[in-house]
Amino acid sequence: MQMRGMWVTGLLAVVIGVGSVVLWQRSSTEAVAVPGQDARHDSKGWGFIGGGKDAAPSGAAATQARTPDQVRVRLFKEGSFAGTEPAGSWCVTDKKLKPCPELRSRFEYYVLGLGEVTIEEIRGLIQDEAKRDNGEELAAQIMALWDKYWQVRTYSWRNKFVQSDRSTWMPVFEEQRSVRRQILGAEWAQAFFKDDEQHFQEYYAQLESGQPPPPAHVVAMMSA
Repeated sequence: MQMRGMWVTGLLAVVIGVGSVVLWQRSSTEAVAVPGQDARHDSKGWGFIGGGKDAAPSGAAATQARTPDQVRVRLFKEGSFAGTEPAGSWCVTDKKLKPCPELRSRFEYYVLGLGEVTIEEIRGLIQDEAKRDNGEELAAQIMALWDKYWQVRTYSWRNKFVQSDRSTWMPVFEEQRSVRRQILGAEWAQAFFKDDEQHFQEYYAQLESGQPPPPAHVVAMMSA
């Protein structure tokens, strides 16, 4: 019963999931990509829930923002990114930016540095990395998408989620589904959140029918 409750919380956090509180703890095995392993994060692994903007990381704010090179040193040599490689990809194919879920994974990899550096410094690092790998034009497109994604991540939701009150679930889900498409556009919202939304809808339908989720699915979600 306890395992099922944890899984329910995790699934709802993922789908209702673009808010301010990180539910899953960072660890070297699940929060970052280790060289030699698959660097793509499954979007089901993200656990965020809440309605406000991310709190300013304590101790990370500086009077003057670090340069991208300084941020690299802070994260990859001195910090929690040491020994890791960025997850996901830039979603650039044939010199064109094309919707795919791996860009969300790439963004979220860098977001894990919050608390060690500021979000402004993370943005600067993403911009510099994107420019190095793809050139200025594609980097500008990637950063425009980052700004929209961060707007979704820090959006103040009108509907409130109450886990014990199932009547609140669908209004929250529908609002977030709609806002994602308004801000990101249909193609990118689909690429970033399709799997999360599908898992939630399947789970919700099972609850409504009175049938428990299949045990194999529970295990898969718990290990995501």
